[in-house]
Amino acid sequence: LNRLNLLKPKEMIEEDCRQMIAKALNTWEKRFPVTDIKVKIVDYDISIELKFIDPVNLQQEHLLTLQVPLHGA
Repeated sequence: LNRLNLLKPKEMIEEDCRQMIAKALNTWEKRFPVTDIKVKIVDYDISIELKFIDPVNLQQEHLLTLQVPLHGA
């Protein structure tokens, strides 16, 4: 995420962030099928919601929520 262009409009930054996360998960973490990624800029932080399927119980979906500070803010 340190490569995000913070000069873009907020909506474009959120979409770029979402795409970066999706690409990284697809490349590096194949154990957990991701069903949804939501990104929202709140004040000087990036709020990330990640939904994924439990690899042991495929009927169960989990939600991981992260808040990451925007660099340079």
